[in-house]
Amino acid sequence: MNKLPSNKSFGFIFSILFLIISLYLYLFINSSYYLFFLIISLFIFLIAIFIPKVLRPFNIMWNKLSILLSKIINPIILGIIFFLIITPFGVIAKLLGRDILNLRKKNVKSYWKDKEKLKYDKNSFKNQY
Repeated sequence: MNKLPSNKSFGFIFSILFLIISLYLYLFINSSYYLFFLIISLFIFLIAIFIPKVLRPFNIMWNKLSILLSKIINPIILGIIFFLIITPFGVIAKLLGRDILNLRKKNVKSYWKDKEKLKYDKNSFKNQY
């Protein structure tokens, strides 16, 4: 399990979050629910200052939720990146006749590139940094 943030900082963050929601409801929506979120914000803030141990179970649950969400969302985001960005480049390169991996060679013993035929200076790779 990941190292949890302190209960105090967890309380402060959620206190600020509820305060922002309260301000948003008051300033932009003109809803009467802003008072509810303001009271929750003050309540969590006071608990975080005086008895932060009460927030420990919520801190643990929030951490477990974040781990669960990362296991679900990360593969989705990586799949979107792969299929919307990388795959079109590969398809376009293939349509334009580009063979980046030199896989079109047939009847060869190896696909290794002969380093003697490459146009690199052998000393150019020393002191790279």
